[in-house]
Amino acid sequence: MTSTNKSKEFRYTPTPNIVFGKLLDEIEDINNLKFILRIIWMIDQSKRKPKYITIKEITSDKILYPIIYKESVKEIETACISMIQKPSLNELLMCHQINENGSHNTIVALNTSRNKTMLFKIQQIDQSDSVFQSTVDIAEETSNIFKLYEDNIGVLNPIIADELKAAENTYPHDWVSSAFKEAVLRNKRSWQYIKTILENWYREGKTDGRVGGNSKKSRYGQYFRR
Repeated sequence: MTSTNKSKEFRYTPTPNIVFGKLLDEIEDINNLKFILRIIWMIDQSKRKPKYITIKEITSDKILYPIIYKESVKEIETACISMIQKPSLNELLMCHQINENGSHNTIVALNTSRNKTMLFKIQQIDQSDSVFQSTVDIAEETSNIFKLYEDNIGVLNPIIADELKAAENTYPHDWVSSAFKEAVLRNKRSWQYIKTILENWYREGKTDGRVGGNSKKSRYGQYFRR
């Protein structure tokens, strides 16, 4: 007789070993354990690269909100950050400030060297509307756009290199660097996506690094004609 019941398939969430060793030994409150495990699960579900979640996502989570709310009724986001920054969690989680879609956010990620490096790169790109100094010459700008590509997308090939040169000669330099920044923040790390941003800015205008939809648009018409 063939059974019609199918066995359940479980999905798994990778969990750092420290949770089952040092942290498990130190945790006395079950709510703290819930807090840690839920955040690890939320980070794993994230589609961003590197994987991270925002404080707002944590405080709006239906499971975590009651736990954080007990800590502080007044400033729930501050209470959440305080819980994450407890000495016992320093080796597991880290808080980081980034500019995401035009607003400053505190995000939470696993405390790994790879995450630290990638978040630092995002922060560097975000510190200015242009990654490059305005005084660099054309040769330096060309080499920098290659470096920007390699640092944030991947290894160059001859076809991409030609397209990067063409973009450098077609669009204002601050547009190029802003487009890279936009792609990184949206986790769309591809030259095709960046090129589409630039083309949209050319058609619709660009204000404050965003595509169209603004009353004041910078088109650089004379620049493009040159």
